Amino acid sequence: TLKLKNKACAIDPRVIEEGCSCPACKRGVSRSRLYALLKTNNVLAVQLISQHNVAYMMKLVGDMRDSIIDQSFPDFVRTFVTTQYTTAES
Repeated sequence: TLKLKNKACAIDPRVIEEGCSCPACKRGVSRSRLYALLKTNNVLAVQLISQHNVAYMMKLVGDMRDSIIDQSFPDFVRTFVTTQYTTAES
């Protein structure tokens, strides 16, 4: 889980998620920029984060659907859980 209000994000030049198709990531809006926007209660931060979350969920559900069609859903779940719960990200 990424916590954009965490001070570590104040100087993080990376986008929310590399390779994401949301407007924030495509335009290169950095974590530090989102941190600054959140600190000033700027509505743009909430919009960009919401758009990112929707894009993330759409990709996740699409990948789930593809794995069900390919009959590889158990492998998908194992990979997803391993990736999501064994790496620490600031």
